[in-house]
Amino acid sequence: MTTYTIHAGQKNFRPYEPIWPIWKPGGFSISGKFLPGGWCSEEEWSYKDEQGNIVVDRDIDDWQKIGGITNFWSANSSQTAMFAFSFGKDYETYKITPYTNPKKGRFIAGKPILVESNESWKLDCDFEETQAIYQMASEGSKSPVQTHYFDPFWLGRRVGTFAAGKNNSPGPYGGRAIKKMSIDIEFKITKQ
Repeated sequence: MTTYTIHAGQKNFRPYEPIWPIWKPGGFSISGKFLPGGWCSEEEWSYKDEQGNIVVDRDIDDWQKIGGITNFWSANSSQTAMFAFSFGKDYETYKITPYTNPKKGRFIAGKPILVESNESWKLDCDFEETQAIYQMASEGSKSPVQTHYFDPFWLGRRVGTFAAGKNNSPGPYGGRAIKKMSIDIEFKITKQ
């Protein structure tokens, strides 16, 4: 496993994902765990508005990206199958979901599973015809198979781990990490 780390103000975890092409990707698998100390509470995402009220920045609910595969020639926001996470409500918990950016239209997030820091999880995605088929399991739970419409491609590339979303809600946060966070990840191409 490789430890991926992001610091406050950064957009991408390091090390960066490899940039070489993947010929006829048929699926991928990600194993990993969130390391303690990176979880963020609503208090950490709070700020004072113009009237002096304490408000939670709604960008806390943005899906941060764990990783996946995209068309080699596409942006990460088009024709991408991946897994994403957001911060759970309880201390040191995270929600993980299948996440698809279709060739056209808005992203699709599936039904998440809840994991704790240091809890191992395994995420699988297979491409079959025009579907991305997602499976997720952790020490504490297993999700049903979830499918999203997906346009296959001949040449892909890996999408790495990054703080996603935009700063599109009132408040100072969104689109960048607000503190240091680390995730252990092992990424494998499962079919070609």
